[in-house]
This record gives sequence, C-alpha cells and structure tokens, in this order.
Amino acid sequence: MTDIDIEIDRFMLDCAAKGLAVKTMKSYDQTLKLYAEWMFDEFEIDSPTDVKAEHLRSYMRSLSERGKYEMTVNDKVNNNPKAREDFGKKISNSTISNYTRNIKVFFSYLYQEQVIRTNPMKNVKNVKPGGK
Repeated sequence: MTDIDIEIDRFMLDCAAKGLAVKTMKSYDQTLKLYAEWMFDEFEIDSPTDVKAEHLRSYMRSLSERGKYEMTVNDKVNNNPKAREDFGKKISNSTISNYTRNIKVFFSYLYQEQVIRTNPMKNVKNVKPGGK
C-alpha cells in the first residue's frame, strides 16, 4: 500500500465520519484511485507530497484525450467496461470537472490535516462543465 493509498483511505474515513452521501463517497473513492493509479503509471509518484499542479493539469488533458472506461480501478470479475455501449467515447467536460473538483477536495483535506505543506491544487482552474 502506497502513501497516497493510505491517505485516500484516511480521507474516505473522514468523509464517512462527516456522514457524506454514499454516492458522493463512491465518486471520491473512484476518482482518487484512478488519479493515484495514473500518477504512478505516468510519473511513478505514489506520495501526495510529490504531487504538483502540473500533474493535475496533465491528468485533465489526458482525460480529455482518452475515452470512457479505457482506464478502470474496479477489479470485479463481472465488470466488463468494454461491453458498455459508451466504451471509448469522449469524456464530457462535466465529468472532467467533477474529477478535478474531487481531487481538489482531497488535496484541501491533506493540507488541512498537515500531510502536505502547500496545496498544489489551490490555483488549478477547473474545466467549464458545459460542452463535450
């Protein structure tokens, strides 16, 4: 288990303690695990202290260039993303905006908990949710 995995688990525990909706928590969990996997695959980064704003911007660009479900973290046997009708279709700006917001919430939490000294996501602008 990597440092970022541990921090995601701590964040999710905090979300549960706050009584966040199951749907919200599922969105956070999925988004953060996808981001963590991508960060390791692209930059071999597995600690939140090594993340920079450029990494999130690069991730946002990568999302806009790849198709839906081309990257997953769900390892359930019955999960077959390639069988989905929308597999490989463009990820909407609304989805990218949601992912970005979720990642920014996570890094704000890490900053508040003093896991990181500065919040690398503080000045990252979100994608406008409208359009495709």
